[in-house]
Formats: sequence, C-alpha cells, structure tokens
Amino acid sequence: MLKLYKKENETISYAECWIDEDENIATIHTGIIGTTGCTKEIPCDDEAAFLADFRSKYTRQGYSEWPEEEQIWLVLQWPMTTLEGNKYNRGIRDKATELLDELLGWNGLGHVDGFDMGRTANPKEEFALNIFCLVVDKENSLKCILDTLPKQLDCSRLKIATRSETDDDYTLEYCTKSTEHWFYI
Repeated sequence: MLKLYKKENETISYAECWIDEDENIATIHTGIIGTTGCTKEIPCDDEAAFLADFRSKYTRQGYSEWPEEEQIWLVLQWPMTTLEGNKYNRGIRDKATELLDELLGWNGLGHVDGFDMGRTANPKEEFALNIFCLVVDKENSLKCILDTLPKQLDCSRLKIATRSETDDDYTLEYCTKSTEHWFYI
C-alpha cells in the first residue's frame, strides 16, 4: 500500500492505493482525512509501473508521504485484572484492532501498529491492554474513534492517550472515569 498526503490551509487530503495481485486489480482511495472518500478499481498487470505512475501523478499535485516527525502515536488502553489478561481482554484486543485498522484506514487517518498486554509503568500494580496506532491528525482520529468505537465495543473503561514523535511522555486525551488524570503504558 502506498499512502500520500497533501496539506492545504487547514485541510489534509489523502491518496492511497493497493493492489490485489490475485485479481490484478488496483484500488485507488482518495479523500479528505476524517472522511471515507472515494474508491476506484482499475485493472493492473504491472504493479511496479502502476505504483510509479500513481506516485508521479499525485506528487505532481503536491502529495507526499507523511513525515515521520509529524506522526502521532495514539494509544487506546483497557485495564486488565491479571498480567496475561483473560478471554474477554483477548476478545477486546482482536475486535478493537480490526475495527481501528479499518476505521483509521478508510478515513485516511492512519493504521494500527500493534498492541501489548501486561503490567503498566504505574507504581501501583496495574495491568492493561494497549493498542498502538500511528495517525496523521490527532483531533480527527479521536473524533472518528469516539464516534464509532463505543457503538461496537465495550469502552466503559477506555483511556486514550497521544504522543508526538518529539515528546517523551503520553498525554491523556480521553478517559471514561473523570476522576483519573494519569496514563501509564
């Protein structure tokens, strides 16, 4: 998959493509971040040539790969009662990972980069499931996630934190418990 972005004033547009090698079909997906945009499928017999043409066409229009230093780490965290978690925690992990990857991808915002389950850095013994996402825009990503995820998943104990590539610590952005103001990975 090739993802390119273009900033214009307060708007960020995306153009991405991927190729289904089994069917020799290329999919082009374009839009403004935070929206599902439009898709178009076209025949593709030469993947390398298609990707080069796609990159060239969109680069001429001002698109480029998103700079690493501008990416935002967004972490969704659910508490667990044990170090390894249980069937419920693994179910949340699997469903949330799939939902988030689809949601962020189809809205041009980013992707899931992995997860971990275990003890947090909290001095008080605490265990958590963390799902790590790399996104291009914090506000749009949070809005998309909070508008969609609670309708499909138990988010009654969810925390969300963010960190830019240049920051050392995460900042708590959302917590279902208004009395908690800390976040430990």
